[in-house]
Amino acid sequence: MLVRHNILYMSERYHWKGAAALVLACAFSILLIQPLTMAENGPDVSVGIRQVIDGEIIHLQYPFVVDLYETMRINVTFKNTGSVQYQERISMDIINWSLYVLSSFYDGYAVLSPGESRFFEITYIPTVSGYQWIYVKVAFGGEEKEAWGSFYVRSGEEPIIPPTPPGPSDVPVGPAPPQGSDPVMRINYTRSIEVDQGQSYLLYLEVENLGSKHGNISLDNIMFHAKSFGIPFSVVPEKIHKLEKGQSGFFVVTLNVPNNMVPGEYVLDFTVISDRASRPGKISINVKELPVKEEIWNTIQNYLFIIERLKVEIKEANLEGVNTSFAEYYLNSSITAVDEATELYEKGDFDNAKGRLTGARSYIERTVLELALARAELLRIVLPAYVSLLLVVLIIIAILTVMFFLYVRRRKKERETKQKQRT
Repeated sequence: MLVRHNILYMSERYHWKGAAALVLACAFSILLIQPLTMAENGPDVSVGIRQVIDGEIIHLQYPFVVDLYETMRINVTFKNTGSVQYQERISMDIINWSLYVLSSFYDGYAVLSPGESRFFEITYIPTVSGYQWIYVKVAFGGEEKEAWGSFYVRSGEEPIIPPTPPGPSDVPVGPAPPQGSDPVMRINYTRSIEVDQGQSYLLYLEVENLGSKHGNISLDNIMFHAKSFGIPFSVVPEKIHKLEKGQSGFFVVTLNVPNNMVPGEYVLDFTVISDRASRPGKISINVKELPVKEEIWNTIQNYLFIIERLKVEIKEANLEGVNTSFAEYYLNSSITAVDEATELYEKGDFDNAKGRLTGARSYIERTVLELALARAELLRIVLPAYVSLLLVVLIIIAILTVMFFLYVRRRKKERETKQKQRT
């Protein structure tokens, strides 16, 4: 009996030590896994080499206004801008205000070699009036590219829609929105700018949700779409995920004017679309030759204006509980770059000043992108930390429960042994 008691005691003793070792092992494993979890779920900030499989929707043509039951033609051109051959397919949806797909069209599969293009045209007869959207998607080599357009279908009793009226930047652009529960979208931007040959210029475009008379209705999945107009451009972010009533978001459009661009007037026609509202806009761009000194000074002033706006946006995001550490880092880098460019400008070192402004432009674009990521992925970034912490707590509670059970069992065995020894 004594031998059996010793064996049980040693077994329970080692169970106790094993449970303690298990606690330490689990905690150590969580500490190792946690950085990997955060890395997988945090914002993607990798700057890997671009793939050679690439393509661009270089042309999307359609009428802006059509009559009800009038036949209209919509065509799109896609080009293989990569370095390998691949198979592609173009699809096109016609969507109404409530995001209901009215019609869908599909092109056949085609093989495109580098530099080759594919033309796809459809004929569409609108059977309902009002605003409608064109959604084009091209699938190629495991990748996808998208483009948006919008047009207005008027019934026979409606007057011709007037052009966008001139006025201050806070006037809603385009025709009045439909009456009802849809919120009002307003876009604020500079309607006329001057740029130089070879210059990169940043356009700041603010989008506001003015709300609806039926309550607080959000604008979701807001995107900036513009047709190609001769000047290469890019937009960040690709999408503003949500704007509640009274909130505002922004797009930064980067114009990269070629050195050999012919001086003259160019027009950027664009549309800002969301799930419940759409607004067209137009920016007149005057490309001209300016002295290098004046070009650098204008660029500095342009970047300083955008930096001040970004400071306000980051402050508002902080008040909403958004982690803006990445955005603040790149904003501070852009401020430093602009300050250095200003010092070089004042010293007459214009070449190096232009170089620093190029860096400032990259930092500003990255600031906008990181802020958009932080707003959109706040839960995806924060949640893994709480999940891992909760997992650690649950494991510790479970192990402590087992340890307590073993302790009570051992004490009970000891009491029974003592009673038997007394008898």
